[in-house]
Amino acid sequence: MDESSVTSGCDNRAIFVALLKEFSVVLNKSMLPKVASAKEKAWRCLADQFSKNVGKQTSVGQLKKLLNNMKTAVKKKPDVNATGNKPITLLSWEADFLKICDSNENPVYCKIPGASCVGLGASSTSELNEEMRIGKTKMTPLTC
Repeated sequence: MDESSVTSGCDNRAIFVALLKEFSVVLNKSMLPKVASAKEKAWRCLADQFSKNVGKQTSVGQLKKLLNNMKTAVKKKPDVNATGNKPITLLSWEADFLKICDSNENPVYCKIPGASCVGLGASSTSELNEEMRIGKTKMTPLTC
């Protein structure tokens, strides 16, 4: 692999990350019909924009594969240096991609809007926190 193909690969990924910022709905994990149709529309628009910017026809399937490969590459990079205590240097597109991916909240574990503790006074809450700290009470996360 020559240096120009590596550089163009980084440029293509930077373009893709910039487009992901614009079409961030494709990173949404929800499978509701309304969201799914919005994601499909966004993927088609993203593929058209990417093809125009790169100058090469690219399908939605290829971009989905690129997204998955980029997720894997960005997640593996910190793992390589886990034992060496070396500073991790991310490329600009990797740092931007990480910001985009981390900005989404996990739909499985989320705070219920308007939820509050009922029937627990201040002393009961502190006792419950103490029991949780020493492991007497196990709490399971709520799912949305």
